[in-house]
Amino acid sequence: MNTAATFGSPYLASFVPVLLCLASPTFGQQGEPKAASVQGKTGAAGAAITALEGSWIRNEDLSENPIQKTAGLWRDPKRTSVALTGLSTSLAERVGQLRISVKNGQVRLRNAEYEVLEFPADGSAVADQYGNRHRASLLPGTLEIETARPGWLLIETFYLQAGQLHRVIEIQSERFPSLRFLTVYERLGDALPTGTLPVDDISRFARPAAIRIVPPRRGHHELLTGRVEVETLIVDRAIGSVEFFLDGRRRRRVRKPPFRTYLNLAQPPREQTLEVRAHSVRGAFVGRDRIVLNHVDPPFGVRITTVTPQEPAGSTSLVAATVAVPRGAVLLRVDFYRNEQLVETVNDLAQYGAAGGFRRVSASLPAHDLSPQDYVRVTASLADGRELEDAQLLEGVTFKGEIDVQLVHLQVLVVDAQGAPVGRLTAADFLITEDGERKAVEEVQQAGEVPLLLGMAIDSSASMKPVWSQLKSVSGAFLETSLAAEDRAFLVDFDESIRLLQPLTSNAPALRSRLERLVPNGGTALNDGILFSLVQYENEPGRRALIVVTDGMDIDSRSEPEQAAAFAERTGIPIYFIDLGRDRIALANGGPPDGETAGTALTRTARSSDHVLRMRQQAQRSGGRLFGIDTKLAPPDFLGEVREVFDQIRQDLRRQHVLAYYSNRPVGAAIDPDVQTLRDGLTVKSVLPLDRVD
Repeated sequence: MNTAATFGSPYLASFVPVLLCLASPTFGQQGEPKAASVQGKTGAAGAAITALEGSWIRNEDLSENPIQKTAGLWRDPKRTSVALTGLSTSLAERVGQLRISVKNGQVRLRNAEYEVLEFPADGSAVADQYGNRHRASLLPGTLEIETARPGWLLIETFYLQAGQLHRVIEIQSERFPSLRFLTVYERLGDALPTGTLPVDDISRFARPAAIRIVPPRRGHHELLTGRVEVETLIVDRAIGSVEFFLDGRRRRRVRKPPFRTYLNLAQPPREQTLEVRAHSVRGAFVGRDRIVLNHVDPPFGVRITTVTPQEPAGSTSLVAATVAVPRGAVLLRVDFYRNEQLVETVNDLAQYGAAGGFRRVSASLPAHDLSPQDYVRVTASLADGRELEDAQLLEGVTFKGEIDVQLVHLQVLVVDAQGAPVGRLTAADFLITEDGERKAVEEVQQAGEVPLLLGMAIDSSASMKPVWSQLKSVSGAFLETSLAAEDRAFLVDFDESIRLLQPLTSNAPALRSRLERLVPNGGTALNDGILFSLVQYENEPGRRALIVVTDGMDIDSRSEPEQAAAFAERTGIPIYFIDLGRDRIALANGGPPDGETAGTALTRTARSSDHVLRMRQQAQRSGGRLFGIDTKLAPPDFLGEVREVFDQIRQDLRRQHVLAYYSNRPVGAAIDPDVQTLRDGLTVKSVLPLDRVD
């Protein structure tokens, strides 16, 4: 193929062939890879790559056609970009077959044209003769290859799903619309994989998103049952229908937006698996998502629930305790004491395994010759070494009503009269009531004692170009300086599409490097970006906060404006908006993406007052803030404003508290406590129930 003739531009001719890993000789020797085996260098991730090795052939029925999808970006076929048509044609010729191999610390790819590329498996970057830089990353269950040069970025992601190899190619450019192609491969011939990867080891968030399930509405700790509405977030515009599965059985197929339905869950409630599978209008598979409903995973706790005198003459008392065991933990034993004397040990608990949930354990204790100081003490021990105990006075006890051992953790932010966050408060400074009854504050943890889950959603649309360089620099510095050793963060970027730029990680330099790969272009799907970011938290333990950096205009979201706001309100995660919006803005991609008008500036209204009002309401209702920064400021002043805003957010996060109390509400019922501060001049700004903190 004559590359220069096909793409009509020396710039594209030098970039596109290598960008797509399609038409270049091996260039691994131009970098400086370290000689090491993949398994030895990357451990479990290397095993995942081994599972991808072998020869693969394209499944035409399940794969997207790059030429047709590119043509579909234009309403008028006559105006289709010649350059992008050439790119998609070149791609279509080369994705028919694929061979992946690993040898001597190198990941090697060979396409249908027998063109070969090699990448160091240790993540080292290599450069080719055209000035492109390439890097291979080994994520859990995923191989990701990044190719970049100024103004362009390509990401290829390979992962196994249901025995098939999925390859997602995403292209971002300052000059053209973003492109995303899915190719599904079957293993060629009877060859078996040289390695296997357990399903549980594959992270759904390590893969490019096509569709996401929005968790159904429920109260905190509430188990879902009966008729429930299931909503989705559509990320890939190619989706034309969605199938809904419950516990592996297809229940509904929806063929038009907004792709939501109602399903009947089990009564009484139990753990169930909800799955969605998305297809294009032509029936090609696009993507799937799956979540577990009624996932019982309580924090570790122990409570004495009943003390019942027994005959004859109350010489013994039956003491029952309930132990909350986190999922994955094993209850080793439960010890019963009268005062400090061990009376009985219950250790026949193997039948429970590590499923998580509530265990009821009982023992008989002598109750004769009681004094006012006599008490019963119960200690629960997990196999990982954790221990907790509860105690209860014995004298005069004839019956103690059932108490469900639900230890509830609340993330709380308290502010003074000026709205400044206040830290270092104690249990005596808080009042918790539930169903009109005051609850004892069992524990108050300061922010530094509970890990933080921080999300950052970055608007990478074309309208952000004027401040892009400064914004990336300050945002990266904030991430590197704000995360403690046990904190984790994730990155989402959105233009007219949404991408999980970096899954949850504690590696601050990795977060910053991921910011560098962004290319600002396209429109803005703000509501989709917020909703997608909020879904990432799932049931992960720790404090939570989300930072959204945007110019505030939303012209491309597929979700309804109220959907993101409603989900944000019911999750309660504090959202901090950094608003860089202007009333009117020049968009560099205002014209068609090819021809003489390509790149011509178009001045238009950037947003309505509704966009700003929606951000302000979401910030206030979630306990976050809305910060406005004037992008017309001189660069030094703009940088100073952004740094000051990030400093204020950092202070909020460092002055959060986590309260713990025991709830009397039955297992499965929604918990909605009221929290106030007893200190004059202070106000509780936000309360967020947390599923777990450890």
